[in-house]
Amino acid sequence: MSTPQGIVRALGIYKCPPHLSMAEFVKKCEGVMEAAVALPQSSHITKYEILVPNQALDEHLERLGMPSPGDTIVIIAHFQARSVEGLDELLLGEEFKSVFARAKADVALHEASITFAFDVITKV
Repeated sequence: MSTPQGIVRALGIYKCPPHLSMAEFVKKCEGVMEAAVALPQSSHITKYEILVPNQALDEHLERLGMPSPGDTIVIIAHFQARSVEGLDELLLGEEFKSVFARAKADVALHEASITFAFDVITKV
């Protein structure tokens, strides 16, 4: 595994809810992440990335029988912590919970989604 010591990465895969366009969904998710990063205890977040699908490979992947991602985005957050437990100050804080409660209500972040910590395996 090639995950540096002291770094925890989390990845979330989120479906755009029916009441939003993909552009609105991306903008709102960016707003959620900006609100989270703005919290005083968010110094643990070193960066985040929002991955938005494009159609560059759709035709080729379709020939392989792979489905289109549809209106799905991926958010990757990088945390600086000695351990996952070191993130408790952020993740269990009332302000952080409030940001994500609003996100659940506004953009259905919890519906049809999956989030997990991950390690990177790099090969040549």
